[in-house]
Amino acid sequence: MSSSEYRTGSGKGRSRGRPPRWKKDGGNGKRSEEGKEDSRRDCTESNKKEDEQNDNSTNVTQQESEQTQTQTTEKDECTEEDERRKQEQTEEERKQAEELMRELQQRIDERRAMRKKNLAAKELRPNEDFLRKLDSSVKKNNTYVKKLKTMTEQQRDALTREFNSLNLVRYVEEAVTAIGQAKFKMADIGCAVQICCLFHQRYAQFSQALLKELEKVFCDGVSKEEKPSHLSTYRTVLRLIAELCICGVFAESESFSLLHKLLNTIINGDKENHNYLTVVMSFARHCGEDLAGLLPRKQREILLKYGFEVPVSDLVDSGQQAAFCKLVRDYYDSLAQHLEKEHKALQKIERRNRRAMQTRGEVRQEDEEEAERAQKSYEKLFSSTSTLADILDVDMPDLPEDESLQKDEAVLVGLFSPKEGESLEEAAANALWEDEDTRTFYENLIDLKAVIPGILFKESDGGEAQPEPEEKQEKAEVPENKQTDNSNESKDQGKGDEEAEVKAMMEELSVAEDEDLPPLEGEIMEAIASDQAAKDDTSTEMAAVATPSLAALSLFDEWLLRLPTCINREFIDKAATEFCMQLNTKGNRKKLVKALLNVNRNRLDLLPFYSRLVATLNPCLPDVGPELVESVVKEMKWLVYKKDQTNVETKIKVVRFIGELTKFSVCSKSDTIQCLKILVKDLRHHSIDMVCHLLETCGRFLFRSPDSHVRTRVLLETMMRKKVAMHLDSRYATMLENAYYDCNPPEVQKMVRKERPPIHEYIRKLLYKDLNKSSVDRVINQFRKLPWDDISVRDYCVKSLTRVWTVKYSNIRCVADVVSGLAEYQEEVALQVVDALLEDIRIMMEVGVCIPGPMV
Repeated sequence: MSSSEYRTGSGKGRSRGRPPRWKKDGGNGKRSEEGKEDSRRDCTESNKKEDEQNDNSTNVTQQESEQTQTQTTEKDECTEEDERRKQEQTEEERKQAEELMRELQQRIDERRAMRKKNLAAKELRPNEDFLRKLDSSVKKNNTYVKKLKTMTEQQRDALTREFNSLNLVRYVEEAVTAIGQAKFKMADIGCAVQICCLFHQRYAQFSQALLKELEKVFCDGVSKEEKPSHLSTYRTVLRLIAELCICGVFAESESFSLLHKLLNTIINGDKENHNYLTVVMSFARHCGEDLAGLLPRKQREILLKYGFEVPVSDLVDSGQQAAFCKLVRDYYDSLAQHLEKEHKALQKIERRNRRAMQTRGEVRQEDEEEAERAQKSYEKLFSSTSTLADILDVDMPDLPEDESLQKDEAVLVGLFSPKEGESLEEAAANALWEDEDTRTFYENLIDLKAVIPGILFKESDGGEAQPEPEEKQEKAEVPENKQTDNSNESKDQGKGDEEAEVKAMMEELSVAEDEDLPPLEGEIMEAIASDQAAKDDTSTEMAAVATPSLAALSLFDEWLLRLPTCINREFIDKAATEFCMQLNTKGNRKKLVKALLNVNRNRLDLLPFYSRLVATLNPCLPDVGPELVESVVKEMKWLVYKKDQTNVETKIKVVRFIGELTKFSVCSKSDTIQCLKILVKDLRHHSIDMVCHLLETCGRFLFRSPDSHVRTRVLLETMMRKKVAMHLDSRYATMLENAYYDCNPPEVQKMVRKERPPIHEYIRKLLYKDLNKSSVDRVINQFRKLPWDDISVRDYCVKSLTRVWTVKYSNIRCVADVVSGLAEYQEEVALQVVDALLEDIRIMMEVGVCIPGPMV
């Protein structure tokens, strides 16, 4: 090696941290004048650039500091606003707790005072002299007794004043009968309790007679009907008896035993169907605090949260409270078991319907109605159970989710891979389309009903949506595999096993290579006959329609001529609006269907736009879409049945049209899968082209839609198995593989990124991203700031600077500049880099093969 050469250069260059480059001059090691001039010029330019960079960085730093201050201010304002809202909410809750505490205490005090007064009524009842002074007229007393049958809470004060002025000693039995036969509402019980207390405090025979009269209401016992007719009567009378027992109107020994007996009869006779759930809930809600020591969990929690002592009612003995509480808790336990049973039954129904949707593409109307009834019943039972659980201050029963539903969700999660914070439904919707523009094209349609007056499509939307009898008969004769499938559905509905259904579908698809399609042949022959009949009917209807004017004919023909030029979303939406506003007649709609069906076989680019046109018109003109789908599907089946090797362009056009209509939801997924099933059965020659084009058009849509994923997956697997078994031509095999992987792309293994310390990542960033001719000085300054006292950092820098094959070839000179700039401050590092480079060169020359080490 040559002797060491010393650096020379301007002091300005040295202060910037970038010494001039080394340069050998012959053998004497001196700089030439040209080299000195170049060095001065480079230093001057680098100093200017650094000054500009410093100014820019200063401006950027000021802007960042201003933004940071603004963000900090906004965060502080948001924090203050949140704290203020929390304080307001806390104050409001505290006020609610105080009001609740007052209401509970006031209620207990009122009942205690009323009970004390009723218990002392025996000694305080008025004598006969007092009663003789009151009004004993027959008319007023009879009128008052009649009022008792219809008394309401609004009449409490009036009935109380009138009672105080009447002598009803001869009408006690009539009053008891009137109260026993009255149809009270829950809001009127307070008025009835007060009137009964007044009678008890004045007439000794009233309470015993009323207890016997109210007991007669429960003589019917517990009914097994779903909605007992006496349910509301039981609810109000049971509460009335309980309120009168608490207030001391009835004797304790006899009344509490009777109340316990009535409640026990209702609960023990209703532990299976729970038809009397509202009766028990009403009893627990209104009388549970006094008779069973119950307080709803929400009220208890809010009182304890703000340090209030929960009031306890002492009007009833604790032993009697425990007995009533045990009855209600036993009823709740049976109710929880009933809820779990209903939950499992609902899951079973949903699982069956979900399986039918996945394997067949539709659910029978009877099954949908059954699921809807079960859902409503479960929701009602769940709401009642949660209310009773809150009253009893107990936890709701555990309702486990369906394992099969969890498995399906796991499959969908693996299929759609939702992002963080994204729901499974959103991930599924986003996975249907390749990009956002495609999703917008197929999903965001203009709403013609919001743009066009309803009078322009009223006839087509209402009058002609109902097919005439001849059309109904024609549609009944249309040979679709739907009828066969529906009959098979009714037979297979009881199987109840998804694996068996999928296996049956796979066995049906596993046909021999040379198998014909006799069922399809019969269907196609019927289709030809029905098609001819439809043409005759169409010609008759067209003749019956009033002949439009020549101007209208020319306008529609002009519109049809402009239709192939609508090759973007705006043009086709404008064409749909124009047709609906100016050309919407029955004859034009039929001509439109025919024109769309006869699109040029070489203009496949028009199919998405024509499908969008039909999807846009479908809400206003519901007869266009189904008629077009029916015609396209019939033509596809006819082309499959002919089995000729001609007109492949027409076949491709038809299946691609079906695919585009499917993505716009004009053609149902079940019909499209049925067409795919027919093509997979006869996987030969042009059928392979049709299968591939159908899958390329809507295969991804079908495969990634939750309701058609299972059936599409089975068909794709069957197609691939038949490809292997039939030993197809390499071109056909490649087409099938491309179509398969277009629907279900293979999993790509993600590259595992090596975890490195932050300081190592920063060194790599400086060398591999930031380093270039204009940033050499900045990179050298950053390298100088590294913690060189750390041995691991020093070794990693030497390793990174040595392995120059990891940087761009044009940046090798820049790496040498970096090493040169570090040599003055870290001489050992420069020596280690040079030694390592020479050692690598020697080893590679000895081995004879250039094998660089792994990436650092």
